[in-house]
Amino acid sequence: MNAINQIIDSLTTTLKEEDDKSLAAKKEQTLARREALFAFCESDEYKSLKTVWEKHTRKIAMAGGKGAYDDMVTRSTDDLLSIIEKNHKNTIAKRNAMIAKKLEKAGVTKVESQKYTYTAGDISGFWVVGTDAGAKSVHIRTIFAGGYNIQCAHNRTLVKVK
Repeated sequence: MNAINQIIDSLTTTLKEEDDKSLAAKKEQTLARREALFAFCESDEYKSLKTVWEKHTRKIAMAGGKGAYDDMVTRSTDDLLSIIEKNHKNTIAKRNAMIAKKLEKAGVTKVESQKYTYTAGDISGFWVVGTDAGAKSVHIRTIFAGGYNIQCAHNRTLVKVK
């Protein structure tokens, strides 16, 4: 097993618990939004809205976006949850591919040491690795991201090779 695969395997094992928590939270949030959307459509507040545009805009906002709204009203619960799982797995695969690409670019040949720390959803990993150019450090940090213009709060992975 080469050093890059060793780091990716170690990271996947370490982040599994956090990834599973994130998936469960996404599922719970989506089902809660769906329930709130259906309840809103039955409410007096919804019935008091004057235009179709007002009604549609409020429903999209409650769902978390147009794509989420379309999925919530057209798909079964099982189908909706399977889409969330598929998207979550794709996100993890992209994260791991991005990390592997950075490590490959740095020319990592062996792992000399590693250390992880956890703090309230923030996961940091630190490796000392051997490269063709000598010893380097790799710092991988997962942070909570999303701002005023981002529809969905998410974890973002930062990789630094020094």
